[in-house]
Amino acid sequence: MWMTLKAGGFALVATAGYMVGQTVASSYARRPDDLKQCQAALGLLSSEVEYATTHLGVALQRVGRSLGGQVGDAFCRAAAALAGPANGTVEAWEEGLGWLQTTTALSRADIEILRTLGLRLGATDRADQLRHLAVAVERLKVQEELARQARDRNETVWRYLGALGGLALGLILL
Repeated sequence: MWMTLKAGGFALVATAGYMVGQTVASSYARRPDDLKQCQAALGLLSSEVEYATTHLGVALQRVGRSLGGQVGDAFCRAAAALAGPANGTVEAWEEGLGWLQTTTALSRADIEILRTLGLRLGATDRADQLRHLAVAVERLKVQEELARQARDRNETVWRYLGALGGLALGLILL
């Protein structure tokens, strides 16, 4: 009976360590894809600003619907917030960024690039907005490359570290 409890505890600790490693590794794996999606969203938004000359709320909604996923949802949330009674562009953009922060693997630096862009959206003329969109896309490309390098370095390490750490902790507790 006692050995069964010990074996069960060992299995739980080893599984927990494995799951922690998998969770951290998956965030390294998802971040480049999330950044790529953000770049695509900003490219679509740039097209909306440049060619369609639609209201920002409508443009955000179109981008969100066409893109889908967590990034698309963030754009839809920003559009919905912009349609609210007392929300300005910056507050609406922050609403979308809050969603991105909690549902994607984007880092603080990635969110800060988007936050800086949000200060310019709807506040300047079309040419200036397009320039800021292009700068944000370029900065996100740099972040994507850094994320790919971090993924290549750390993803496998965290997978093994979680599994082996869980096993080691389980053995120590036996």
